[in-house]
Amino acid sequence: MFVDAKKYKHYDKLVQMADALKLDYDEFIKDHPDPRKHICVFQFEYPEITTEEEMEYKDDWWAVPIFVDGKIDNKMYPNHWLRTKEITSTLPGLYQQIINFIRPNGGKLPWHNDYGSWQRISQYFPNPKGYTAAIGIDMLEPQDPSKQGIQFAQATRSYGNKEIIAFEGRTQHHYVWNLSDAWRVSSVIDLAETEWENVVG
Repeated sequence: MFVDAKKYKHYDKLVQMADALKLDYDEFIKDHPDPRKHICVFQFEYPEITTEEEMEYKDDWWAVPIFVDGKIDNKMYPNHWLRTKEITSTLPGLYQQIINFIRPNGGKLPWHNDYGSWQRISQYFPNPKGYTAAIGIDMLEPQDPSKQGIQFAQATRSYGNKEIIAFEGRTQHHYVWNLSDAWRVSSVIDLAETEWENVVG
């Protein structure tokens, strides 16, 4: 389900993060133009994928780790995402942050919940519960939900560059698609329930 991103008690930090992400991405993409050189998320976090649809789209979703396994990742790209990591290190309730790349011309994440991701988080944070903030980095402008979007039940949203949305994807199934002719790039940030207030789905 979608929730109000502004219910994160430190929303101002997410706004700062949005600016940092865009600046860092513009530098990063010059040196690393092919997202398929990063980590394939389905293979990394969902080794148990078994359905025919999951197998068909398993190579559509690539990522760069920012904060995983309980710490800032400085192994994969130590000279990039420095502005982002500086803000990341100050986010209260942070569980995990990655940069998502979904391929153009039909890339999608079939209906799924983020159980695998939260299971990984639980290895470093006991009994994690919370919500996910997503920040647009390189999204279709102007927005067009028929080409890029995310859906929970009957609710569908698209969001642009530096826009922030939030949702509960740990238990709730959702679907993401990219029918545009460019990579869809965003950052997803998993944040502890204790750092949100008066959340209503």
